[in-house]
Amino acid sequence: MSADLYTLSMDTKLSGHVAHFRDYYNPSSVLWAMNLSWWKDVTPMLNRQNYLPVENAKKLLGIIKRSEIDLINNYSESMKRHAQNYEIFNQEYMETRKIELINFLERSIEMNLMIYCDL
Repeated sequence: MSADLYTLSMDTKLSGHVAHFRDYYNPSSVLWAMNLSWWKDVTPMLNRQNYLPVENAKKLLGIIKRSEIDLINNYSESMKRHAQNYEIFNQEYMETRKIELINFLERSIEMNLMIYCDL
């Protein structure tokens, strides 16, 4: 299970390429690493059709840019033990995923596209 974010513009409809960002609901989640939640923090920003409007994407972008990845303090002890099963549970991977999410949000904002969120 994961949080899946999509943008679709006329260009992507013609090319068949959809911009997509996926964040799994497990210790590899970049939002969890920043002590954020797709349900608590992002869901209230969505409209009734599960789209993240551009104005709210700007707000989310600001929150993410200000949030620190903390693999020590943002996880319970049991979650940290569980996370040891994931090779990608490390600072470098999480920082890369954060940059990918920031880039995804920035591109969507630049193109003035709402983001469909399948949470």
